[in-house]
Amino acid sequence: SPPGSKASQHWRAYLLEFNSADSAEWFQGYAQDPDWEVATASFGSTAKVIDKAHSLIIRFVPCKGKFDPSSPMDLTAFENKNNLPAGSVTAATWLKKAENRSASQTLASIKMLCKTAEAANILLCEHIFIAGH
Repeated sequence: SPPGSKASQHWRAYLLEFNSADSAEWFQGYAQDPDWEVATASFGSTAKVIDKAHSLIIRFVPCKGKFDPSSPMDLTAFENKNNLPAGSVTAATWLKKAENRSASQTLASIKMLCKTAEAANILLCEHIFIAGH
């Protein structure tokens, strides 16, 4: 989009890479401090720091039970059952909406976003338990 257009104003993003995790944490801490004017002067008053998400596709998830991937309570229970630190899973959604599934379908796939690579690797390498399965 051309500079100054409505589309370019809404989709402006910056990717910052740091030489260490400590540097990234340091920057994030300062950038979220409302009194630190360097971030707002450089990136604008609506700038926010977002952690990198690590996407996973989890297959063969029971879809007829009580588990709801959009429920924060269900994601917390999932983290607890799978020995993940609190807040490791930032979001999850069914890949196919329930109304688009076959009536007899009992398993489905989920897209899950993990806050850290470590959490994603645990889910990739270990047995995963979802809603008792």
